[in-house]
Amino acid sequence: MFQTRYSQKFGIRFVDLFYVSLMFAPAVKSLSSEQYIIGAILLLLSLFVLACSSGTAIWLSKAHLDIHTTAESARKTNVRHRRNVGKHMPCPYPDAWYTVALSAELKPGNIIDINVCGRALVVFRPKSGGKPSALDAYCSHLGAHLAHGGGSLVDDCIRCPFHGWCYDGNGKLVKTETGDAIPPGSDLKSWPVMERNGLVTVWMSAAGHNEKVVLSAEETMPWFEPPVFPELDGGDKAFDYHGFSEHSVPALIFELPENGADVGHLTALHNAFIVASLRPLLSHKWAASWQADEKEAHIARLKIKEFMVLLGLTLPGPVEVEITQCGPSQVYLDFAVPGIGRLIIIETVTPIAPTQMRVLHTCYASRHVPRLVAKTVLAAVNRAYEQDLPVWAHKRYEPAPRLTSSESAIKVYRNWVKQFIRSPYAISFEEAQKKQLKIDLGLPDDCSLNW
Repeated sequence: MFQTRYSQKFGIRFVDLFYVSLMFAPAVKSLSSEQYIIGAILLLLSLFVLACSSGTAIWLSKAHLDIHTTAESARKTNVRHRRNVGKHMPCPYPDAWYTVALSAELKPGNIIDINVCGRALVVFRPKSGGKPSALDAYCSHLGAHLAHGGGSLVDDCIRCPFHGWCYDGNGKLVKTETGDAIPPGSDLKSWPVMERNGLVTVWMSAAGHNEKVVLSAEETMPWFEPPVFPELDGGDKAFDYHGFSEHSVPALIFELPENGADVGHLTALHNAFIVASLRPLLSHKWAASWQADEKEAHIARLKIKEFMVLLGLTLPGPVEVEITQCGPSQVYLDFAVPGIGRLIIIETVTPIAPTQMRVLHTCYASRHVPRLVAKTVLAAVNRAYEQDLPVWAHKRYEPAPRLTSSESAIKVYRNWVKQFIRSPYAISFEEAQKKQLKIDLGLPDDCSLNW
């Protein structure tokens, strides 16, 4: 139904346990000695249990698990789940910057293949370094995949393994192996690439997938940019990287970030403590608000306060999270942990197919934040996210939901996301499904599917 993968750096130090105890210092002032002792034991126990769960391992040494190639995993992942998707479905591939790789995994000379919005792409960084490029994956000669069978980089061009045709970063065919004249119309489509906040992203527009119309480059070019987080792009104040998790989710792209505006689901679904064995003693309490940004139309902001409740007593010193939504594909969660410091977790959503999303959660923290704390926060985010997975996997899309008076933010969100399908030529959900079905069944592109 859905798949999960983790890659995390670990290494517990004694100083980490000291920092963990400091984190709860503001809370203990109002507790009796008995409550303090019980609470300290339970909280440390929950940290350990949480960090050891969700498929995550802890090494009690300086060793760590290296980053695995996220794009390779996405290519191999083929999650399909039959569900009643609903009716009046919106375009499944809105205007957005879609994540294709982490900057750290796309080293000079590396080639990654990945499916994005039903398209096979190759993403590569020149051996000399510099900006990555993204091209359609199939050679215009005889259709070989540029990343399989020995595809390589030669003079900063990607070389087809079949006959040695070489394409530059703009998709231009620069030479053939035989030295013959270059046939007209041999260039490949290239896609706008932006590397920011530790992510390599590719711009795709809703209209760019519609093969029934011919649009100018200006009509499909990027019209907004992701926010800048200097802490994530190196420098003296750069945060440390602490790993990522990856989920494959059978859902429509708009359903995932809608959870930010759906404040009510926090209490209904996420109130119980994430470690099941400790739920009789511990629980969560939430306060949240969502609103579209008044200055930047493509940005929405969510503020969350998460309180811990121990034996019915709400502990002071909540974890505060400021969340920045950038379009439908990127969410930045900025955590302020009392007594510890800041952490940033980036959530990215990339459509592989109309109802199949690849979701990454990547964790960074200021340098004095203990590894154990960073790992625990990432594990907690994933535990909460995995509570949503079975709901997404079995729900249907409601184009006109019946909302209560306290759920007005959902209506505002629905209006907000419409701007990301601004072109009248945006591909429809039905056409996108037909294209994906042809790929799944191995049918020709020009095969007619009528339903």
